[in-house]
Amino acid sequence: MEIFLQKYSSNELINTGDFNIDLMTENTKFRKTFLNKGFSQLLCKPTRVTESSHTLIDHIWTNFPHHISGADVLDIAISDHKYVVFGRKVNYCLKPKIVKKLMF
Repeated sequence: MEIFLQKYSSNELINTGDFNIDLMTENTKFRKTFLNKGFSQLLCKPTRVTESSHTLIDHIWTNFPHHISGADVLDIAISDHKYVVFGRKVNYCLKPKIVKKLMF
């Protein structure tokens, strides 16, 4: 993972998935690797809740957090995990459309 992040960290990356590393309790080499490469984790709420545990094991990491409009963990359980969503800002540079109409 570290080699991949080193190679592509100058590009915008959004890395998501079920990593099975609980970011609510574990301060791991995995987390430090992302943070040292300038990545931010966008979620802070548990993504898997059981009667005996609350864990944040589904992650959204990005090195361009200012390009993200929002991220959340929704209380929709399709599986044993909650529903994780994020939105990315889209900046279009629209050129004005010039219409010339000549009437004779």
